[in-house]
Amino acid sequence: MERKEELRILKDRLQALGSQLSFLERRIREIEHRPRSSFFKAIVEPERCLGCGLCEANCPVGAIVIEKVAWIHTQRCIGCGSCVEVCSQGAISLHAEGFEHRKEAGRTF
Repeated sequence: MERKEELRILKDRLQALGSQLSFLERRIREIEHRPRSSFFKAIVEPERCLGCGLCEANCPVGAIVIEKVAWIHTQRCIGCGSCVEVCSQGAISLHAEGFEHRKEAGRTF
């Protein structure tokens, strides 16, 4: 095998490995930044909610809708607590999934 051909083959392999490495790095970043589900769900206390929209804007999965007060879409909620952290009124809390709470303690859909 000639030296030039061997060099070309090695460069081609290097390029292929570089492409595979780039793909793997992208997948790692996607997985690391994916929101994680928990055993908790967010609950809104409507009497405390101002409807400011901060929780809706910070929800990574779009589980909150504002209609005068915040509503939690319980099927989408992953229990990450982002909404709890940004609520200045303390109107949102996390509760264990399956926890029986007062029906009037917050509207869910």
